Amino acid sequence: MTETPHDNDLFMETNQEEKSDLNPMHDEIVHGLKILHCQYNQLSDSDIEKIRLAGSLNIRHRLSYNQRVYAFMFMVTQLIDFCKRLPGFDKLYRDDQVALIKNCVNRVLLLRLVETYDADSETIYFAERPYTQDNFYVLDMGIPTVDMFGFCRQMHDMKVDSAGYALLTAITIFSVSGCETVQESWKVQKIHEIYKECLEAYINRKHYFEGGPTFSNLISIYQRLESLFNNHLVTDSYEIGNFAYGVTGG
Repeated sequence: MTETPHDNDLFMETNQEEKSDLNPMHDEIVHGLKILHCQYNQLSDSDIEKIRLAGSLNIRHRLSYNQRVYAFMFMVTQLIDFCKRLPGFDKLYRDDQVALIKNCVNRVLLLRLVETYDADSETIYFAERPYTQDNFYVLDMGIPTVDMFGFCRQMHDMKVDSAGYALLTAITIFSVSGCETVQESWKVQKIHEIYKECLEAYINRKHYFEGGPTFSNLISIYQRLESLFNNHLVTDSYEIGNFAYGVTGG
């Protein structure tokens, strides 16, 4: 397996070079995140098989409730594994790690769904099953279909790539917004700002060479994620808190 940069000292001190350019530290972080994102952003064949065995497809060949719960469980497991290898995460207290996962899990899973969006067919994929605007409601996420697909189209139109989604995921994980129980919020915020600087430099460089969105455009659209956020996306299905206590194990 390809190793990812994990020099977390980078996250304790950072210089203030021009943010419009990717300096070596930023370049290393972006490269490492892109690798991690590819490793932990798709369910494995064995996960898909376990989801299949968890229940029967309904009459419209959509996942049953039990199958959706299993799918979310596997996705949360991947998120925890991603966090364990995310530079800066192991610098935090264990309780802070758990609090951040509980705080970000729904938004990160929404980002994963958005990334699967296929513009040609107007389709979102969940556990390898296609969902359109006509049947997205059966996932029972508490998110208005029109809003969800509108957000997907905006992110697609901005040509956000896997590195962009990886950086947005890191920014979402290291967010203290709505997370009052974090003890070392200053440290979380510092790491958050470093990832945000990386995203700004990365997006603005892409804009300079390839066109596409500017950083301010992307952040403006990304902030809509908060309006899509719903506390009942996963936590009604099982206890994220108990699950997340595995972050420091293994």
